Amino acid sequence: MPDTRSPSADAPALSLDQVEPNDSPTEELARELIGLIEQRVSARTGEELDDTLRDELIVVVMNHIEDWQHSS
Repeated sequence: MPDTRSPSADAPALSLDQVEPNDSPTEELARELIGLIEQRVSARTGEELDDTLRDELIVVVMNHIEDWQHSS
């Protein structure tokens, strides 16, 4: 079930245009995780994620990681 919580008030939501490539460890981790997911999906279905969906997923993962870091 997808997590529909809103981002934490102290952790503003990120978007890809706000983060320079390879500038953030959070972005790097998010890209690696989405890359692994894409490999698994592609191996099963033979399809790849389109760029827009990939970018959206990276942003969602980055925001979740940021929320998690701020809540610990």
